[in-house]
Amino acid sequence: PEDPTADDIMQSVHLGPDIPEDVRPALEEVLCKRAKAFGLAGWLGRVDRKANIPLKPGVPPISLPMYGTSPAKREVMDTQLKKWF
Repeated sequence: PEDPTADDIMQSVHLGPDIPEDVRPALEEVLCKRAKAFGLAGWLGRVDRKANIPLKPGVPPISLPMYGTSPAKREVMDTQLKKWF
């Protein structure tokens, strides 16, 4: 899919009436400047940055076995994953 444009974002995001008028322009600027970070029409957004997640020193990684889910939930997850990939 194509990356969303600033116009796409502004048409899709509805800023509520409770946002102060002095804050609204700055918020709109951030939304437009970072348009690619937001997913539209069921697609994931994209960010060209690496995240660093600090871990507690000396703590071993947690490993848990997979757990099951209902067939209905699994179908929903599979459908969404197919849309994304």
